[in-house]
Amino acid sequence: MADPAAGKIAVIVLAVLRHGQRLADMDGGNDVSESTVRRWRDELTTACTSSPSPTRKAA
Repeated sequence: MADPAAGKIAVIVLAVLRHGQRLADMDGGNDVSESTVRRWRDELTTACTSSPSPTRKAA
């Protein structure tokens, strides 16, 4: 199975996070397994929570 484009991964993960789509509902129609969708979701949430927030300079 070929790796899907980053845009497709983003759409699938956002559907899971934002709209509460079940992982099992997202896998079949997108030619990826439920475990892959779960891994993508976990990688994204880890990346978002572990990166430092950008600091703003006073104007």
